[in-house]
Amino acid sequence: MNGGYCGNILEVNLSNHRIHTRKLDENYAKNYIGGRGLGARYLFDEQPEQADPLSDKNTIITMTGPFTGTTIPTCHRFMVITKSPLTKKYLCCSCGGHFGAELKFSGHDGIIIKGRSDRPAYIKIDDEDVEISAADHLVGKYSDEAQTMIQEEVGRDFRVASIGPAGEKLVKIACVQFGARSASRGGMGAVWGSKNLKAIAVRGTKEVQLANADAVREYIKKTYSELANKQPFQNY
Repeated sequence: MNGGYCGNILEVNLSNHRIHTRKLDENYAKNYIGGRGLGARYLFDEQPEQADPLSDKNTIITMTGPFTGTTIPTCHRFMVITKSPLTKKYLCCSCGGHFGAELKFSGHDGIIIKGRSDRPAYIKIDDEDVEISAADHLVGKYSDEAQTMIQEEVGRDFRVASIGPAGEKLVKIACVQFGARSASRGGMGAVWGSKNLKAIAVRGTKEVQLANADAVREYIKKTYSELANKQPFQNY
């Protein structure tokens, strides 16, 4: 990959605690641009068509795009993709905040989560160091409480996503909180809860490589200049 992508997809199986990194499919990256398209393609590949949304056969995919983690403005959203327990159909939640960029800084373009843990757990990603940790002490905690507790354990510089009691109880409209932002609607939190996945904590120290950094800098300057010269909305 010339730039924009890390070239790696992290795969975590909660059933057998198998963790490995696969290479990003370059053809997929070219043909399914961005986190939404790329995540949908991987979900199509990874999941049985008739999988029950709250079973261990359902797959959760968190996917970034090529601009995530760069200095290009308004391009830092990421996608959380699964099969919805509410609609029994494809679910794609677009989310903002720092989590997607931090995932890229850890050297991963996305995460594919499969299986079901036999006890409450959270995933810790510290660059290439990935582990599944017990989360029994986090059960029943609201998402913001769980995020604070995890940061006290692993470090304040980790970005944490978590579910609250609604997700644990498989409420079909439960969301996942990524800091102050959320992957809402469709029951994404219930899918996490069905897998006994309480949270994901990620920290990265890398940079996203650009194929032409000079051209990107010029584009950003031009964009900010145009935005600065825009007249405010009249009678808005």
